Amino acid sequence: MVKVLEFIFEVLGWIRIVLSPVLISLFIAVPVYYHNPDALGIAIAVILVSTALIIGIKWANSTWKKPGTQQYLSRISSSQDLDAKPEKEENKTEA
Repeated sequence: MVKVLEFIFEVLGWIRIVLSPVLISLFIAVPVYYHNPDALGIAIAVILVSTALIIGIKWANSTWKKPGTQQYLSRISSSQDLDAKPEKEENKTEA
C-alpha cells in the first residue's frame, strides 16, 4: 500500500515538473498566435509548446531517476530562512 502511494505521488510530481515549461511556453505561444492568427502563427505556437513538452518530459524523467520528483520539488519550494540555524544573540546592554 505504501509503495502504491509513493508511486502515485511520484507521478503527480512528474506531472508538475512537465507542466512548468509547458505553461511558460503557453504564455509565450498565445500572444504569438493572437498577433499572427494564420498558419504561421499556429505553427510557431505548436513548435513552442511541443518543444517545451519534450524538454519537460526529459527534465522530469531525469529528476525521477536521480533524487525523485517529490524530493526535488520539496527542495526547490523550501525556505532557506527556516532551514538556517539561528545565530546566537549576543548579550547587549542597554545604555
